[in-house]
Amino acid sequence: MDFKLSSLRFYVAVAETGNISDAADRVGRSPSAVSMVLKQLEEMVGGALFESDRKNHLTELGTYFLDAAREQLSSHDRAMASVCAFAKGEIGRMELACVPSVASQLLPEVIRKFCGQWPGVALDVRDIDTSAVVRAVERGTVEMGIGGRPKTGAVTFLQLFHDKLVVACPETSTLDNHEVSVTCEDLSRYPLIANGIMESSEIPGIKNLNIQANLMVRNTTSLLALVKEGVGATILPELSVPRNIPGIRTIALENGNFFREVGVIRKTETRLSPAATAFLDVFRSCVMERVCPDGALFVP
Repeated sequence: MDFKLSSLRFYVAVAETGNISDAADRVGRSPSAVSMVLKQLEEMVGGALFESDRKNHLTELGTYFLDAAREQLSSHDRAMASVCAFAKGEIGRMELACVPSVASQLLPEVIRKFCGQWPGVALDVRDIDTSAVVRAVERGTVEMGIGGRPKTGAVTFLQLFHDKLVVACPETSTLDNHEVSVTCEDLSRYPLIANGIMESSEIPGIKNLNIQANLMVRNTTSLLALVKEGVGATILPELSVPRNIPGIRTIALENGNFFREVGVIRKTETRLSPAATAFLDVFRSCVMERVCPDGALFVP
């Protein structure tokens, strides 16, 4: 099937606004023209895209088609931006998805240096967890991601460094007796708060602790607030725990031998745009300045 990009834009506009009138205003066409395009799209895909004539609720097919349409439009817009930027002596734009710990601890320096070298490049940075990073890369809504090693084989992962796992616990907890490190066995006797990192871990001891925990919190800010309140301890990458938080201390886990792999996530066999290639070069350079001989990232 040969879908016109303009038709896909009309459909996305209707799906996002929830009605034909507002969508027509967005795309600069008449409501009747937009309505006709929607009818043609439904004939081409062989099913209804909306639950009713009001166009405010997508069918299951409509939701699936919306993801595909957004991916096609994003890919086209990115390519055209690169072409136009190249003609102007620039290198375009890039969408990046990144896990929160790297976004807060590493990206500020990377972006500062990158923008200094390539001031004409537009950046769109999204702060999400690894599973969401992978989905965004697979769907084409972002060109590149930075996060932990994916479990799916639909993307390519380039490891850049190790992020050591640490125990974040209340400052006055009984774990104070462990001045150097704690083991998973030590933690099994202490109240725990599970999180996404623990849930996705392949380390047997951490997997068991995740099952044992009665409380699951995925947002890091909320998680650390509960730790500070004395609800329990949790396991996080070292980058995820800001230094000197009042009421919270960190202890090494298993003598620092447990870690999360962090790297670049991209679509397999897909060539990066000039903007993404330049950004990756700056990112790797900044990371290499802070990587220890054992592959772990130095956290000042």
